[in-house]
Amino acid sequence: MEITEQPMQVTFQNSHFQQALEMRKAGVRINDATMVRYSNLSDKSTVVQHDRALQARRSALVKQFAMAAMAGDEEGKSEAREAIASFNEKNPNRRIQAIQLAQSVHQREKRIRGAKEGVYLPSKRRDSMEAGRFANEQ
Repeated sequence: MEITEQPMQVTFQNSHFQQALEMRKAGVRINDATMVRYSNLSDKSTVVQHDRALQARRSALVKQFAMAAMAGDEEGKSEAREAIASFNEKNPNRRIQAIQLAQSVHQREKRIRGAKEGVYLPSKRRDSMEAGRFANEQ
């Protein structure tokens, strides 16, 4: 993949990019996808698609481990760890850490415990359950 720059023009988008660069230098966390969107790269969509694909792969690996852990599948956990090690080696900036795996398992178990009538909603949004209650009343 060859990435080239388009000639810079004074535009609203370029102004955003310069501001984002300055904010990043000052320590403000701005994600890479946002930086690419406001950049002068001619093939932004390829970069964004690659970013999304890496993030999807990362999420799938975390899910694979969590599901194996919740099922008590030691072989599945081992396979997931091997795949994660390979991913981490190729993508050190997106490293999957053990604490993140533990958090994923914990959050999934919390959602399962908190499910009411097969639906999980955070406690602040439980009022939405009323919208579906009519289907259960007879």
